[in-house]
Amino acid sequence: MIIIKIGGSLTKDKEVLENLCREIENLSADFDFVIIPGGGEFADIVRIYDKKFNLAPGISHKMAILAMDQTGLLISSFFYCSVNDKKYRDFRVYEEISRRQSHKVYSGISCRNSDIISKFSARKFYYYEKPMPIFNEQDKIKILIPSRFLFDIPETEIKPSWDITSDSIAAYVAGKLRAEKLIILTDVDGIYDSDPDKNRNAKLIKKINIRELVNFGEACIDKKFHEFLKTDCAVINGKFPERISDVVEGREFIGTEILV
Repeated sequence: MIIIKIGGSLTKDKEVLENLCREIENLSADFDFVIIPGGGEFADIVRIYDKKFNLAPGISHKMAILAMDQTGLLISSFFYCSVNDKKYRDFRVYEEISRRQSHKVYSGISCRNSDIISKFSARKFYYYEKPMPIFNEQDKIKILIPSRFLFDIPETEIKPSWDITSDSIAAYVAGKLRAEKLIILTDVDGIYDSDPDKNRNAKLIKKINIRELVNFGEACIDKKFHEFLKTDCAVINGKFPERISDVVEGREFIGTEILV
């Protein structure tokens, strides 16, 4: 399984998002993908209200997660599925399954291999041993709707803070699902040694160890990302969808490789 985090900046342009989703769909013939949505412009609105009303961290955190939900639903409308040889648009949303049994809540993320479901340590939060997929088991593109399980995770695991964005959440989920790789899609080519918007001589870092990442501030990912990353990661420009195939097929790619 490969986790793909689609940055909110890539959802502002319809053509960019369409091309990106077509590439992921083509690759899904050979790879299993779980898409983690960024907050995008929905999260920007939350920031405005957070500043305007001085919201409690826990409230703004939940609102930002709901912004990711909105982006996930938006992205889902760009994927197709085939039924009786007819193409149509359908919500291909990858959600956790919750079932109440006695006083406990059994939750899990539906997937094809139950052995990759991790037991979350949250209070009253356990894995469901026989996950029931909402869609056909063979669906290889799933879109996570984060609030369905993140709302149940205690602050000891993910502290409410604007320093922890959808990048860190994607890293957290990748670790819990024991993903082969995490791919962060953004609107720049990768991580630079300085801000390319301010320094035209900024150099793209092709490979970096997770321990070194802390020295680069926020870069193009959030500054708490290194605390959550448990699997190798590639940061690439989603405006060039063909670079995804370079990563998943093990070829040299334009971007930054983060080693854990």
